[in-house]
Amino acid sequence: FPIGNGSSRMVFQISDEKVLKLAKNNKGIAQNEQEASILNDYIKSEMSIFPKMYEVGENNEWIVSEYVLPAKQKDFKVATGYDWTHVRAFIATVASQYSNIPSYLTDEQMEEMRDYDDEHSGFFHEIESYMSDYQITPIGDYLRLANWGMTLRDGEPYMVILDDGLSQDIYNKYYRR
Repeated sequence: FPIGNGSSRMVFQISDEKVLKLAKNNKGIAQNEQEASILNDYIKSEMSIFPKMYEVGENNEWIVSEYVLPAKQKDFKVATGYDWTHVRAFIATVASQYSNIPSYLTDEQMEEMRDYDDEHSGFFHEIESYMSDYQITPIGDYLRLANWGMTLRDGEPYMVILDDGLSQDIYNKYYRR
């Protein structure tokens, strides 16, 4: 039985390290294709904020990726040094630099988080770099706890985005009403 089931895909655990994301419809195929793009994107493939990608079906009907435990709010404090509220504010503030989203943190608060991050996980630098380089919009999936998971990177807890399959193009084509 699935460990996750959304409007476009079902997720099955196939080992202690891997899950299968099976598309239910064209939305799911498009999202699988978007997530699988990490295999052909040197920058994304070198980042720790994404689950590892192992295999892709011929027509993107399925993908096999890293099994990541669903995140709890307290996991962010353990992995990043900041609570979930601050992580969300950081993400929204980064997005405010290239979109119409309001900024939630001051420049000083952002710098404080970056400085702390320099000495610890590197999570904030990665998320900021990715979001800015790729001009990530919409950011709703990045602000939902259900779209985050915790795994280990170099033996340390690390937060990863579980659902990177919703690009602006996919949103416009399949979700915009």
